[in-house]
Amino acid sequence: MNLYAHLYQQETELLTSGVRSSREELDRRLADDFQEISSTGSVFGKDHVLERLPREEDRGLTCEQFQVQLLAEDAALTTFLLHIKETGKTSWRSSIWKKYGDTWKMVHHQGTPTPK
Repeated sequence: MNLYAHLYQQETELLTSGVRSSREELDRRLADDFQEISSTGSVFGKDHVLERLPREEDRGLTCEQFQVQLLAEDAALTTFLLHIKETGKTSWRSSIWKKYGDTWKMVHHQGTPTPK
């Protein structure tokens, strides 16, 4: 599987309730030093995300305009437009992925609201 397809699969699976509700799946996909800057401007670490996401209701998350930019042999940037069916809101999302051995893990994620 090429890098684009692999990271697209990782990002879209992270939008599903099956992965978001599983602390184990989240732990496997997020680096220990993971950091998120949410679309509200709040900053969260991995522990907070592992506690918060499994309790969230399915909000109907989908993505489009997915892109991957290789930053180094072991680092990549993904960007996409996220749609939240529940609220009708959209935001631009970006993630930095780092390769640890044979495994890609997310080290950073940021959401930026789109204008209304």
